[in-house]
Amino acid sequence: MSIIQNFIVCQKCSNHWVMNSFKTTHFPIVNDFLRLVGKRSFRTSSRHFRLPRKRMKSSPEFVETQSPVIPSTGEVGTPRLWKPVLFTAAFGSASVSAAAIWQYENIRARHKSFQEKVESPFQYFNNWNQPAEKRMPLREEMHKFWKRLTEAEKIFAPICFANVLVYLAWKVPSWQSTMFKYFCTNAASKALCWPMLLSTFSHYMLLHLGANMYVLHSFSHGTVASLGKEQFTAMYLTGGVVASLASIITSVGMGVGRHSLGASGAVMAVIGYSCMAYPTSQVSVIFVPNYSVNAETALKALMAVDLAGLIFRWRFFDHAAHLGGALFGVMWYFYGRKYIWGNREYVVRPWHELRTSGGKNF
Repeated sequence: MSIIQNFIVCQKCSNHWVMNSFKTTHFPIVNDFLRLVGKRSFRTSSRHFRLPRKRMKSSPEFVETQSPVIPSTGEVGTPRLWKPVLFTAAFGSASVSAAAIWQYENIRARHKSFQEKVESPFQYFNNWNQPAEKRMPLREEMHKFWKRLTEAEKIFAPICFANVLVYLAWKVPSWQSTMFKYFCTNAASKALCWPMLLSTFSHYMLLHLGANMYVLHSFSHGTVASLGKEQFTAMYLTGGVVASLASIITSVGMGVGRHSLGASGAVMAVIGYSCMAYPTSQVSVIFVPNYSVNAETALKALMAVDLAGLIFRWRFFDHAAHLGGALFGVMWYFYGRKYIWGNREYVVRPWHELRTSGGKNF
């Protein structure tokens, strides 16, 4: 019997966290939908098949009403794992470094703006009669809309926009082969590395996209407040790649080839961090009024379900990616902030010296 788990949606103060699961036997429409797309999972994976451990070939099936042509893939063995492992380490280092430089530039810009106001306190009165910048009506409305967004929503918006674009790209029949090659993680694919990142922005089904974006929006407020937008972005992107690595390692270890896609691994990293940062926040179960548990207990329950999915080899979800993302979020709370982000000085100091070398800024 298929069980769809809705992710936890958590609230601290104004954010409401929800966790729900329901059986599809009570929803005939959902059953029909699952029969149509039953060979994908949320972080979706294609139909499983078994081959010897040292050799796997990706499944030729990813069925829709018209099956797209899937790019040919090579054979897979454990020695190929060094590529995704190195890519994960390199991408994680690059993400943290870029986020540290981004934070430095933001602080520098704010400091420069404040310094200009202190040095020229009457600049406003000198320029009061100058005409204001004119914007087109649409641009003006977009500017006002962006100003109304919170810091967390300004991070969520481009992530959601990128996911929607990739979702629309899946609907173009002539792009199917490219989408399978670069926007699905597959241990047997010739393209191993970049799909680990691109697949975290990839959703084939609207329900999958909506669920992940809803949960991400709900958790982003508390997480951004705790980490800051720069560190949050680095953790989110790296968490998605780590989740993909966990999926690939599990696929090779179990001798099971599959396509996997979705942002849920990265979202689980955010959930893992949030539940550790706010462990006493209450998590409510949707459609079950007056019942809630604390966030830490809810996280343990989710991780236990994903662990059971790995042990019993449940096929609908990519439990390895979910569990890998959640563990990364927990790790970031206990160690990442202090030992990784806390040592960003080794990146920021050379960048600062480069920016101010010779007394000139570039």
